[in-house]
Amino acid sequence: MPALWRDRVEAGEALGARLRAALRGPCVVLGLTRGGVPVARAAAAALGAPLDALVVRKVGAPGNPECAVGAVGEDGAAWRDDALLRRLGLDEAWFERAARPERAEVRRRSAFVRA
Repeated sequence: MPALWRDRVEAGEALGARLRAALRGPCVVLGLTRGGVPVARAAAAALGAPLDALVVRKVGAPGNPECAVGAVGEDGAAWRDDALLRRLGLDEAWFERAARPERAEVRRRSAFVRA
């Protein structure tokens, strides 16, 4: 499948152009760290809007870290796929233990991004 854009910057510029036509007022562009910020930066520039970053980390399933059973973000934000956790035989206590290092990484990355 051919790429739609050369890179993330070009994708952000295209996104900004499409959003500019749809916006009805001021906005803030948010980018996810680890890939989304370059897209968001270009979109924010195209819109003349402020840019901020969202720092989040996936909580992966045991033995399959790419399978997200939840995610954690700044200020204690958390999301859990409770149905998937139940199917895997995992409880809230397991999730909290698995989320602990991810929360630490969110704090570390947030400090870096906000420095």
